[in-house]
Amino acid sequence: MTCRLSEAEIVSGMARRQREGEITVEDRDLLISRVHRDPAAIYIVEITSEVSSMACRLLRRHKLRAGDALHLASAGVVRSRSDIEIEFVAFDRALNAAAQQEGLILPSFAACDDSPR
Repeated sequence: MTCRLSEAEIVSGMARRQREGEITVEDRDLLISRVHRDPAAIYIVEITSEVSSMACRLLRRHKLRAGDALHLASAGVVRSRSDIEIEFVAFDRALNAAAQQEGLILPSFAACDDSPR
């Protein structure tokens, strides 16, 4: 499961890596095509007014960027509508800390500690 914003973030990252010479144009295009290849394999959480409102509340409670708040709000909305446990995966210390404070489960490799990134 991921927020609709992820698609743009992934394409942005691949385009930046190509511009910086880390990957070729062909590799960029291949990686981006994989994002679009099988949308049924990933449940996309749309950025609805409910997700946006929750993101705004999270921004007042936690030191987050707007995009990170949208990702966290997406997980929060899914959790509130279902009986499934949500394991939140991010590679950002502040986002993980906020997710943990909001009651989401983090995988062991994403524990919120003071270790360097």
